Amino acid sequence: SVFSTTGIVPLKLYDKWRAYDEWPGIWTMIEHHDKQLRVKITQMHIEEDQCRITHVQLEGKNEVPFAQFRQAYPQALDTEK
Repeated sequence: SVFSTTGIVPLKLYDKWRAYDEWPGIWTMIEHHDKQLRVKITQMHIEEDQCRITHVQLEGKNEVPFAQFRQAYPQALDTEK
């Protein structure tokens, strides 16, 4: 998964997101309760020389702010696994 608990990701991911924005978009997989879930990154921006994810969308669900997603799926964002 490209996610961190802060939503900050490598700057090169921002370029990829801009290139594929709208269609087909970029996504990653997270593990939640032994299931693989696809998460599309729908909005991001550069802030203080860091790329920050602001909105995501789980497959089959509505777009939500990353902060709300982080609260609902904290274990999926645990990069220490």
